[in-house]
Amino acid sequence: MRHEPHHRPRDLRCGSFLTASYGLAVITNQRECASHGVYARERDGFGVRFCYRVHHLQQWADQLALIKARVATNPFAVVALAQLAAHRRSSDPERKASKREIIWLLYESGYGRDDILALLRFIDWMLRLPPALEHELRGELIALEEQQKMSYVMSIERMAEERGVQIGVQIGEQRGEQRGEARVLLRLLTLKFGPPSPEVQQRINDADADTLLVWSERVLSADTIDDIVD
Repeated sequence: MRHEPHHRPRDLRCGSFLTASYGLAVITNQRECASHGVYARERDGFGVRFCYRVHHLQQWADQLALIKARVATNPFAVVALAQLAAHRRSSDPERKASKREIIWLLYESGYGRDDILALLRFIDWMLRLPPALEHELRGELIALEEQQKMSYVMSIERMAEERGVQIGVQIGEQRGEQRGEARVLLRLLTLKFGPPSPEVQQRINDADADTLLVWSERVLSADTIDDIVD
């Protein structure tokens, strides 16, 4: 949720500035729910109450062409495409085709190298493939990059190495992905709640990939760490 404060005129009764904040929540895997949300923390009739707009990403599922057209100017379009593809019911080959298309759109976007690598990490995390299909996809990307004189696919391989995997070794890939997802989740928790306790860190490090994905999806709406890992 993003807040954009601005100042209103001074309230002379209390000698302070009044501020207003605007927030936006994006729901990634639910089409129908309220168009606004409310956060409140009150006690004995006093406290704060914050209202924010809610947009539903799934409402854009039938407007993929429009989202793809905005990839070059809006990196959130890449995030939206990856989210929609991840939640779409499709076969593994169809999932691979979606991942390849999104990556190639990203390559053509003209973003800087650091931005592309950051978005590649997100795409790779959201759209996981069986090892055989992942190997096929990397081969296809190598051919595409050779035509365009790019070298990002090697960065994908280096990301795999950073996750502790060796291409073609299924067990190593699965464990490496879990470590990478655990690091991402720990980073998100630290940014939102502060450093997790050693007990929570151990639970995250011991969790399997499916559990880590469920916990990561809870970060947006959770009020405490316990709401996420309970």
